[in-house]
Amino acid sequence: MAKRKIILVLVFVVTGLAGSAFADEGIEPTVDLVGSWCGGAKVPDIWFGRVNLSVSMVIDEDGEVNGKVGDAELYDGVLKKDKIAWIGKQRLWGSEYVVEGKLRGAINAEAGIKRKTVRVLFDYDETEDRLEGGVFSSGWILGAKKTGQVIGRKMELKRVNSNNTNSAISEPNAADSNEPSVAMQTLELKIGEKSNNSKIRVGIYDSRAVAIAFAYSEFNGIDAKMAEMEKAKADGDTKKIAELQAWGPAQQARLHRQGFSTTPVDDILEHIRDELPQIAKDANVTTLVSKWDKKTLKRYRSAELIDVTDLIVAPFNPDEKQLKAIEQLKKKKPIPLWQLEIMMKLHSH
Repeated sequence: MAKRKIILVLVFVVTGLAGSAFADEGIEPTVDLVGSWCGGAKVPDIWFGRVNLSVSMVIDEDGEVNGKVGDAELYDGVLKKDKIAWIGKQRLWGSEYVVEGKLRGAINAEAGIKRKTVRVLFDYDETEDRLEGGVFSSGWILGAKKTGQVIGRKMELKRVNSNNTNSAISEPNAADSNEPSVAMQTLELKIGEKSNNSKIRVGIYDSRAVAIAFAYSEFNGIDAKMAEMEKAKADGDTKKIAELQAWGPAQQARLHRQGFSTTPVDDILEHIRDELPQIAKDANVTTLVSKWDKKTLKRYRSAELIDVTDLIVAPFNPDEKQLKAIEQLKKKKPIPLWQLEIMMKLHSH
């Protein structure tokens, strides 16, 4: 009996720690894995104080992962291929993928339970478009509240905002599971005759730069809204005043998401809709796509990518100071949307 208990303990240890010894190096995820995922797992240990463990992850195109596990922030996460051990056709342990990352803060803040690292093992269910697996924190397998490994089983994560896209102009008749936005439909463009060079040229742009240029331009609508506010006050129109007061913070939050993260700027491009065909023609490209829209760019693996950011920014007439700020911004990676949301929430208090 003692020998059987030892074997069972070893199996659980390997299940929880597979990866430090078995996982491959970091990988670039398939297009199916890229995106935001949210859900939870079940914690069987009574000492944890909760049955449900919330889990959220954002997997970017480089295989970097951030998110939350319980109340703790998951950061510096890396996506890897896991190793699966089989006995015949029976899986003993392991998953298709594993995320290895660090934790900041308590997993269970109310109980004061903190752990330094975490491993999220999962398979991708293509039929249901979800991630299934388990969560394993650092700690001792036989420990308890102070030192025990937090284990979350039966984890299921569903995709969040899978229909988001940063495309402004997409290739005609290109197959895509997502419906294009109105802007994409109206700005769909194919230019001129086929070139002697059969290689497709795709114009890419930094959507953050477009948002920054817009924010300081005459197109931003602030003057018009201020005039509306003055009129509403003069008329005693309390309903209009409340509407305009709500517009300000909402517009600011949207511009923050567009200017510092990768939220689409289709609404902004509407202001220069008539100039986009000429911009594409001048750059000799047939399609315009945000450089952060990796899903659309997957369709153009063999295409030549041409940066047209400056051409798209120009119609907003940025001054020298704004252009310098845009150049500095282009050198930095976008802030992950989940992280930006936290920053905005903290700043609002």
